[in-house]
Amino acid sequence: MTSRTQPVILYDVPFSQPVREVMWLMLYKQMPFEMVLINPGSKGENGSRHPAYLAKNPGGTILTIEERDTGFVLGEAHAIMCYLSNKHGWKDVYPADHQLCAKVDWYLRYHHRNVRVGSRNPAIWQLHSSPWPTLPHTSRSGNCSRVIPTFSISAPSPTEPAACCGHCL
Repeated sequence: MTSRTQPVILYDVPFSQPVREVMWLMLYKQMPFEMVLINPGSKGENGSRHPAYLAKNPGGTILTIEERDTGFVLGEAHAIMCYLSNKHGWKDVYPADHQLCAKVDWYLRYHHRNVRVGSRNPAIWQLHSSPWPTLPHTSRSGNCSRVIPTFSISAPSPTEPAACCGHCL
């Protein structure tokens, strides 16, 4: 296998939203990966506090990737997505232009500390609004009834298609 097709190891737990972000990117880009389930907070053999896992990711957080061919290890979903996009030249998801790239980086950080954290508590939904417009969208299975936030590297447009929210895939 070449390094392009050799599966990357994902040390993860599938119900984690950041894990799903990385998995969706890899599936979208048809990049093979192998999942190794990790038990968050456990010191057991497959735990995120086990010495073997901490040797790979000293923070003990979920998600971590490991490249089989190079042995390179990296944690944190957004860092992983940026790394994979840069390494493989995925300019359609992570632009080469430094200013556009900075806007993507801004949104990744905004999402992590605001959208994602705020979505954990429905009471916050009423208090915390996103700066982005929402649009109904079309999924592979037809029109989706959900309205989801859209994000544009430039100005959001009412005619801009939204990405599928995932519930209808």
